[in-house]
Amino acid sequence: MRPNIIDHEMQCNTSEIGARLKSERQRMGWTREVMAAAGGVSKASQAAYEAGVRVPDSRYLCRLAPEGVDVEYLICGYRHSERFAAEVRWELLTAIAEQIEAWSKDSGLAPLERGRREWLIRRLYDIQEKRPVNVEEIRSVLAFVAFGSEMPPQAVGRQRN
Repeated sequence: MRPNIIDHEMQCNTSEIGARLKSERQRMGWTREVMAAAGGVSKASQAAYEAGVRVPDSRYLCRLAPEGVDVEYLICGYRHSERFAAEVRWELLTAIAEQIEAWSKDSGLAPLERGRREWLIRRLYDIQEKRPVNVEEIRSVLAFVAFGSEMPPQAVGRQRN
């Protein structure tokens, strides 16, 4: 017998996902319209997701993730930060955040929005955890983020001089 993919003990039913979606939207400081636009859906679809009438698909969730939405929380009910807080290399995280702040000031651009800044910090942290990253690579990623490029994080390593 095949196991049930969605385990209700993991809080993966539609009403709970909807409640978490609303909670995450509020954490981000977004209106329904803003979250719907970020996810590429209508306001009516967003309302249906939050009400537990419909379940968002993977494309919607993939569009929200780069904006700083905690997709793991939406699906599973626990925050990424709660699950991995003990394993975080805080000195690396602090150094990345300081580099982003310094770069933002040096570039003369407006500070990044919270969701975009969080996404960037996570991606740079993940990259650094896998292999050492030089300053030019970090600046390259920052430039792409600042100018709104959709360059996927896995392509960053291919951008070396």
